[in-house]
Amino acid sequence: MNTSGYYSGFLMKRGKEDSKYRSRKFVLSETDDTLKYFVIEHKDPKAVLRISELNVVFSPEKIGYPNSLQVYYIYIFFEN
Repeated sequence: MNTSGYYSGFLMKRGKEDSKYRSRKFVLSETDDTLKYFVIEHKDPKAVLRISELNVVFSPEKIGYPNSLQVYYIYIFFEN
């Protein structure tokens, strides 16, 4: 069991444009309070989300897979 607060691996993420699922690398870091995901494994992350601002729910009925999750986050845009 990993108790370091750091996990990385591959998950399937659905695309916006064609709704196909593609394998993406995800990195979860408790110390940084971040969830990062990468389109290309060895490049900069496509997105960096704060764990403390995420809401994750099981959603097998909506997505169609028994162990599927849906991640929600609040994006606040401040205009100057």
